[in-house]
Amino acid sequence: MAEKLTFEQSMQRLEQIAATLERGEAGLEESMQLYAQAAKLIASCRKKLDAVQLRMEQLHAEPQPVQPAEEEEHEGI
Repeated sequence: MAEKLTFEQSMQRLEQIAATLERGEAGLEESMQLYAQAAKLIASCRKKLDAVQLRMEQLHAEPQPVQPAEEEEHEGI
């Protein structure tokens, strides 16, 4: 389930689970199920964040092409 949700949907579901657990509305069995679901959602979010961070680091490491306007500015220096 966690893999099919977007990051934002996963975070929203985590907030719902936390609110339910904080209010004490769930019995023991349901609380354990919610806790297990939250653990999966957290792992999914972490995986998505790690992938985004890796991609950002790759983009940052790639040489950036110099734009023509920047070339003109550098020639005058």
